[in-house]
Amino acid sequence: MADLSNQAKASRQKIFLLNTAFWITLFAIAIWNNYQWALSIGREFSWDTILSWSVPYYLPMIIIGPAAYGLLTRWIELPYSRQVLFHLVPSILTGLVHQFCLNFFSALYNEVMFPNGLDSLSSKLSWRYESGAVFSSNGFVFYWLTVGAFCAIIIYHRYRLQQLSHLQLKSDLDAAKLQSLQMQLQPHFLFNSFNAISTMARKNQMEEVVETVAALGDLLRESLALRDVQMISLSTELRLTEKYLNVQKIRLHDRLTVSLDMQPEILSLHVPSLLFQPIVENAFKHGVEKTSDPVSLVISGRQVGSHVAFTFFNNGAMLPDNFDLEKDAGFGLTITLSRLQHLYGDEFMLTLSNDREQGGVVVELNLPIK
Repeated sequence: MADLSNQAKASRQKIFLLNTAFWITLFAIAIWNNYQWALSIGREFSWDTILSWSVPYYLPMIIIGPAAYGLLTRWIELPYSRQVLFHLVPSILTGLVHQFCLNFFSALYNEVMFPNGLDSLSSKLSWRYESGAVFSSNGFVFYWLTVGAFCAIIIYHRYRLQQLSHLQLKSDLDAAKLQSLQMQLQPHFLFNSFNAISTMARKNQMEEVVETVAALGDLLRESLALRDVQMISLSTELRLTEKYLNVQKIRLHDRLTVSLDMQPEILSLHVPSLLFQPIVENAFKHGVEKTSDPVSLVISGRQVGSHVAFTFFNNGAMLPDNFDLEKDAGFGLTITLSRLQHLYGDEFMLTLSNDREQGGVVVELNLPIK
């Protein structure tokens, strides 16, 4: 509430400064025009002329403007017809006040416009009013122009606040979706890991079970610490991936060979947390697990212009010929695609394809450098 109050106070100060600057600018332009007019007809340009015409004509609006703004903010929530009706009285009062200022300054500084014999201020004012100088239509118009300008500023300010609010809500919604997607990855990973542990237990590979549980606990400790973090450094992501690969190495013994080839310059770049894990899991589930032969997994990364390109290759079982990523992707890759879409829009690329020359499956991931 205090922030809103300070924000409203700052907005009022800006509007009052704008109002003051506007009428002072008009005042300066009027003086310059009067000066040029006096020169053109050979008339002496004096301070009496300035004080009797330009000052009372423009500068009273410096005081009337804030009053008009105060009334506008009080009535702006009302229907337009009622606003117009409510502003009618102050606009008429402005016309009367404006004319009084003109009469007053004329009586003080413009002797030539009064008949001889009028020496006192009161007699000059009486003569001006008796001559019909009671109401200033210019002051009346000035009031409505001021209210209209302030109303336009307020409407624009509200429009900008609505835009900012909309963007903030969208940002919060995107963050919530990303958080939900990220949290869905961890149970999925746990399911796969415990499934592997149960398989080893059934085979009575108790030493491997103990090592796997210890490695899994180490991995979970770090991954759970990142549950509220969307972006992490590539070096941190690689460390988590290596811990997951350690779990798989224990289970597969010497049948798995892993190679990490990352350009040193990109290790400080930030990527979505747990980005590599579903891709690597997918390689094990559909490639490594479907063959009993020794398998190599190669993960590489390079900066290519304004993007960073990652490649994941395994020489296990190949994809079906009719494989379609959008239709056939498993749970982990589907979640990963959703996260990347929220984070990068259409600026990322993720493809899975068979590499028939090397005999395996290659995943290519291309992300913009943010």
